[in-house]
Amino acid sequence: MTVYDGCFIALADIRGLSLMTADEKLIEKAGNHAGLVRLSDAVPEDSNR
Repeated sequence: MTVYDGCFIALADIRGLSLMTADEKLIEKAGNHAGLVRLSDAVPEDSNR
């Protein structure tokens, strides 16, 4: 995890927000951090992109 990634996670945590990301490596490294949400979990599969 980079300092940049950590800052975004910390800012979301301080603000009480979720952090949406498509970065699977970040999700893996952050573990079960409550504020991380997989982008694929937030976007319906049948949506037009």
